[in-house]
Amino acid sequence: MDTYNSFDCIRKLYPILITDKERYVFKSCEYEWVTILERTILTRTNEYRDRVVNKDTAIFRGNQFRVVAIINKFDPKITTDRIMNSMYAFRRLEYIVGEIVEAKDYDDNINKIYSGGIYFYTTLEPAFSLELHQCDVMTGIISYYYDNGTMMSEYTFSNGKIIVRKQWHYTGKIFDKVIVGKNGSYRMWDIFGKIIIEKLNNVSYDEFIDNGIIDKQWIKYSLE
Repeated sequence: MDTYNSFDCIRKLYPILITDKERYVFKSCEYEWVTILERTILTRTNEYRDRVVNKDTAIFRGNQFRVVAIINKFDPKITTDRIMNSMYAFRRLEYIVGEIVEAKDYDDNINKIYSGGIYFYTTLEPAFSLELHQCDVMTGIISYYYDNGTMMSEYTFSNGKIIVRKQWHYTGKIFDKVIVGKNGSYRMWDIFGKIIIEKLNNVSYDEFIDNGIIDKQWIKYSLE
């Protein structure tokens, strides 16, 4: 899978769905699928909560949406009619194209980031990237974001292997950067931007990424 080509293909196949932010939102389901949802006249969300830095990449909750399309991330020409959410295994919702999906436990306290509701993004890119680290064969860049929309991590893959990884503090400042290889490097910064760890040359995948010695790991969200 080439993330560049797949992402661009979705945008070309569904231009109106991708660009109309007032009408459509996005979520990831079962690792390999993007679900496009349409707001209804009864949709309520927490998009106006406090401390959102970037609305395009922040995570939000809603009470109900109409399911418009379920698109395969690997081959966007492949679609399906129904799917289950994958991030919250003990609170399952089924998404069926053409039907309304509703979270009965939606919490109207908009400043609760993680509470009852259907979790979504207002743009395609963060929903497309979410869960892609579960897939074995991939080339390209995937990005993950903190709940406020600031960048959390960015991974560059080549044929399923991570060759570059960057991570950021919640404040938006760089945390660390790994470039794997004989001429690679590893650097870690404190919250003030000062380098506190540095290693040059012969940077191995196993040492800095695979075993998680210096890795904040994936932040596990309990998302619908």
